[in-house]
Amino acid sequence: MHLRPELKGVALMLLGIFFITSNDAVTKWLAERYPLGEVICLRQIASMLFIVPFVLATSGIKSLRVVDYSGQFIRAVAFFGTAALMIASLAYLPLAIATAIAFSSPLFIAALAGPFLGETVTNRRVIAILVGFAGVLLIMRPGSPSFSWVLLFPVAMALANAVRDMMTRKLAKTETSVSILFWSMLLGIILSALSIPFGWIAIADIDIWWLLFGGLLNALAHFTMIAAYRFADASALAPYRYSSMIWAIGFGWLFWNHLPDAWSLLGAAIIVAAAISAVDRAPPKPLPAKA
Repeated sequence: MHLRPELKGVALMLLGIFFITSNDAVTKWLAERYPLGEVICLRQIASMLFIVPFVLATSGIKSLRVVDYSGQFIRAVAFFGTAALMIASLAYLPLAIATAIAFSSPLFIAALAGPFLGETVTNRRVIAILVGFAGVLLIMRPGSPSFSWVLLFPVAMALANAVRDMMTRKLAKTETSVSILFWSMLLGIILSALSIPFGWIAIADIDIWWLLFGGLLNALAHFTMIAAYRFADASALAPYRYSSMIWAIGFGWLFWNHLPDAWSLLGAAIIVAAAISAVDRAPPKPLPAKA
């Protein structure tokens, strides 16, 4: 069956989101059993076991060349912060709640795009940002008996993710996609390995297979989502990223018997609607991006 390029992009994005949400479920399973630094380090190593052979077999080692060293470092630190905070969120919160609050990342990007990227922040974006953060507060409900300080983890993760994505856009002018991904993962492995003296736990045999499976899911997610952008515009694909909420609710119910309450679902819907509204409808200016 032949699909139009746009539909291929949508199909690949939906598949990539399924892979990444499945990886989050595997990570949550591991994060509830092992130290945070250990999970980050071993998860990144597992991903590299699949990514490095692919890079060497396709684009070659020359594609890992670095031009902007400081930009790569900043992006890698933000990448590590995103991973650490997401895993901490998954360790202490239901999958659907962590995923829903993480959806606020595009709102941080919209808020920071003006001062850091020189982009114009329209009144529509300002309203979308305010409405979106109202949705975050609806999920967190500070001051209520259900509020917990661990709810700040996914909020901080969304901010770190916004910094990572803005640096990715900047680096796209000089670096290849695989170079950006490889060096961020490598620094993440190094930083998380510093936690070894604070105590790691021997991995059970079955969990080694879960780590490898998570690494495969993570690699597949990156490859399919990168491929999706070859067939469709980022603004057209943005709404489909939120299909992860469906999988997050399903996995949370199936494996942990977690179901978000009505207020959390309403807050998630508000965040998604605001984040989609904050996406610039104008055609993006082409970047002299590397392959």
